Amino acid sequence: MITIKESIEKNPKEKIYLKYYFTDEIYEEIVDNLPNDLLFRIDGVPDSEQLFEMIDYVYSAWQAYGSIEENVEFPFAFHFSIINRWVVENDKVFEQEYSTDNIIHLRYRPFFLEFEGYCEAKSFPRLLRCLVDTECSFLSGYFISDNGRERETYLNKDRVSNEKVIAVLNGRVLVSASPIEYSKGKLIIVEDSSHVPPEFKSVLNDSIYECGKESYTSTNYYEIEKILNKSILSSKPRWIDVYNVGQAYCAAICMDNGEIIFSDIGLTKDSIELNTKEIKRAKIEIKSIKPRIIILSHWDLDHILGVTNASDSIYDAIWIVPDLWNLQIKNKKGKIDNRLISDSAKRLLKYLDWKNRNQLIIIGDELSQKCIYENPTGTISVWTGKRCSVSGRNENNKKYHITRANNFGVLIFLKNNYTALLPGDSEYSVMSDELLDKEINFLIVPHHCSKMSRPKIKSAKGKKKAILSYGIHNHHHHPDNLHIKQLNEMGYSIIPTIGKYKIRLHI
Repeated sequence: MITIKESIEKNPKEKIYLKYYFTDEIYEEIVDNLPNDLLFRIDGVPDSEQLFEMIDYVYSAWQAYGSIEENVEFPFAFHFSIINRWVVENDKVFEQEYSTDNIIHLRYRPFFLEFEGYCEAKSFPRLLRCLVDTECSFLSGYFISDNGRERETYLNKDRVSNEKVIAVLNGRVLVSASPIEYSKGKLIIVEDSSHVPPEFKSVLNDSIYECGKESYTSTNYYEIEKILNKSILSSKPRWIDVYNVGQAYCAAICMDNGEIIFSDIGLTKDSIELNTKEIKRAKIEIKSIKPRIIILSHWDLDHILGVTNASDSIYDAIWIVPDLWNLQIKNKKGKIDNRLISDSAKRLLKYLDWKNRNQLIIIGDELSQKCIYENPTGTISVWTGKRCSVSGRNENNKKYHITRANNFGVLIFLKNNYTALLPGDSEYSVMSDELLDKEINFLIVPHHCSKMSRPKIKSAKGKKKAILSYGIHNHHHHPDNLHIKQLNEMGYSIIPTIGKYKIRLHI
């Protein structure tokens, strides 16, 4: 049976479909390059057209300061989820109810097939217009692997030259069920007027990924207590292990009844970071853990990619996740815009809903800035952020933007001999006032210690530690020096995960 990597490398003549989506990276790039008077434009919930307008403004300014030479790349990364026939054939399992009697169902695992790369500057305007003007939510093209013998000659073959090439991007495909692999090459995006095969439609329009499980709202969230009390009713947290997973985040909370709770299950996608001895050791330990509960702060790739490394037992755990589909917004034409969501995230949520729906807790937007669960001993509580974007300037007059995908996070507060806050990527200003009023001994610093507003947390009187989870090879200027300085002024010792495979905090 052909593997997922072979499906993208060995079929250069097969047309593939591409779904563009916005990431934290593009927001940070926009903010870093956007003129001051346009920063307000990304407050609230901008649609794709507004974001593309800002990218185009940055491109125009960039072009004005220098000539666009041959083969120069515009320095904004593009991200596409890839849909080929292999994806369609494998995701057909979702058309049936999950059954332990079906060997195909038992073998299926969520997988990742994503492209990231850079467009030649001279063809960037064409690609941008295509992304804005397209009536559908996808593009089409071809991927030519550097490993393929036809790489150089295929670009000149009749099949491609007879089609209108919109843009050529240099980059790599991230391929994973397990382990993570990469395939470097060229993504050729073409103007496509051909008929879409009918079997592709349920994947391209996302109908195959829709969930049967509805999100919990204020009318039924008491059911969360019933589910969680079975595991952590009277137990207390003993320690937290914050793992070095590069430019990503994953922590394990050990309870005194022996149960393990994962706070996110992220893993870096950077090949250099993945090859460090500390991250290799962290991966081995994470894979040996059988968590009882997984609390997912949000759906960004760097917080979910670790499922490719974890044991299959994670899919038997209770999952608490924010509603992914509420990231959809309507554009100016009233059409649903899914460009804040990768297909990999949709596929993982669908798999959890398909395989183990009774163990899945989806938190709806109505439960904003609330404590959605607290055990009777008051030693562990689960909170939510707020579904909004936060833009501004920090005290060094540096611009920042934290997205609504990050801010409607699921946060964890722990209390025993010490207290700890695990906020995912939520910005301080979106956290509940009630949560911020609690003294915090141990802070897992949000969003990899990026630029954001001044920390509003209430520092404890005793031991204080701030843990920074970021990668040695990140391109986002994490951590931010002002953010570190502000935490230091509050009395926190700064401890990065870099150079260690994990940091243990005894609660």
